[in-house]
Amino acid sequence: MFAYLIETIGNWFDRNEQRELDRYLEGSTDLGEVERRMRHYDARGFASNL
Repeated sequence: MFAYLIETIGNWFDRNEQRELDRYLEGSTDLGEVERRMRHYDARGFASNL
């Protein structure tokens, strides 16, 4: 039961992080800005699997 709870909470954080990244990238005006934002997001340690 405890393992299930930990997994559920972890999944929630993963989804929340993905939503945050999606919103951040949606504000881009062109492909160059998308790439720049992805590098910025990655460099800050928010995303480790891009």
